[in-house]
Amino acid sequence: MNTNTHARTGESTLKHKQSELREIRSDLREKQTYIPDGHEDLYRAVADWIQRSYDLPMGSIQARVRSRLLGLQQKPQHKFRPHRGVDDPEEAFPDECEGCTHYGGRCPVLAKKVGQDTLERHFDTANSDEELLGRLTQYASQRSCDVLKDEIESGQSQYREFVKEGEKLRTRVNAVVSDIDLGDIEDDDLPFDIETPDGPDGGTASAPPSAEIAEEVAEITAAVTGDDEEDTDG
Repeated sequence: MNTNTHARTGESTLKHKQSELREIRSDLREKQTYIPDGHEDLYRAVADWIQRSYDLPMGSIQARVRSRLLGLQQKPQHKFRPHRGVDDPEEAFPDECEGCTHYGGRCPVLAKKVGQDTLERHFDTANSDEELLGRLTQYASQRSCDVLKDEIESGQSQYREFVKEGEKLRTRVNAVVSDIDLGDIEDDDLPFDIETPDGPDGGTASAPPSAEIAEEVAEITAAVTGDDEEDTDG
């Protein structure tokens, strides 16, 4: 697979994950209103997830990328290009770079000012976290930088886990809103603790939503397009 194909594949996967995140966020935001009394913990968990969704995935990735690249340059001999003072060009690279296409040659990210300037420009001018991740994915692929690819993959892994957490929340919200017996849903791996109050018959203390409300929720769910969530990538 050539560099451009790899970059396009990465961007396609990222856009798919972004679409999933927006869909879950829109659905949770709509259904949060219908969470009945007695499920305040669930309501707070939904509110917390929605808030955190706007800070992912790049809030920590930019810092990690900067820190990782700075760590590679700690030793004076690591100039990422052959230079006076090293007998073997590979000595100009840290062990972490071994196996990279540019190992022992000239690193297009750290040995060239244009490479570093381009990276900084992406940090400074990206209009959103999603756009920055897309830019970094393409940048790392074009320059065959294994270190950057590793940091980006770590960030995408975090992103996937966060989307998975949102799906679990959505399952729980759907159960509560639709008055499904919560005992039928496994909670062991959910990222929050839910106290389920017992009603007089051992069920939930809250009355089930009326047929009118249930129908309205169904209509909202089907109609949600997330106008404010539309992908604005050009």
